[in-house]
Amino acid sequence: MRRETHILFFRSLDQPIVDDPPLLAGAHGVWITDTADPHFLALADFYDRNGFGKQWVADMLQQRAAAIAALIPSPADPTKHIVCGAGWSTAENFYISEIRHTFYPSGHEYTFGDHVDPQYRGHRLQRWLLDQRVKRARDLGRGIIWGVVNEENQPSLKSCIAQDFKPVWQIKTWVLRWLLIDQIQRLSDLPDGKQRLSQEGARISPTLYLRRRYI
Repeated sequence: MRRETHILFFRSLDQPIVDDPPLLAGAHGVWITDTADPHFLALADFYDRNGFGKQWVADMLQQRAAAIAALIPSPADPTKHIVCGAGWSTAENFYISEIRHTFYPSGHEYTFGDHVDPQYRGHRLQRWLLDQRVKRARDLGRGIIWGVVNEENQPSLKSCIAQDFKPVWQIKTWVLRWLLIDQIQRLSDLPDGKQRLSQEGARISPTLYLRRRYI
């Protein structure tokens, strides 16, 4: 049996946004919203190299998610650019595979899929990628932006805290061979009073849920 712990964070978009540029020369961002974008193949190659697969990228775009990609000049050819990090956001209902629940944005924005190439970590790229999604969500008129972070992922936790994200739910999951036991605890008041996570499994106590694990 193993235990996984994730935190669901939110940030109100009427707060000031911290401008925290990456510490990487030549880095700049591009938004990619469909497979016809000229940067799509570079984004797909980036996620394929990092274990997600090219089809995953195409699927996310077809489901109306948008990706912010951090580009830098290629070491092999400075006239070309490579993706060194990326992150996603969506306003559509989204199945969060980490916690095995569906999130319902209902006019808000949800962030996911953050990844920075290992050789470019330590340059605040992840924080900058989050900043760009916060700004885009504000410009689109979303009221709140959300995201889930594994408690062991210190870079992501630091990025959320730096951008004034607040923890609202803690989801602990005990993973057995055929069963999942969720303990879902409120850490703060819901920003708009709405429950945005799907309820999965049978409720066996005020905070515990039991459900079957599909392998």
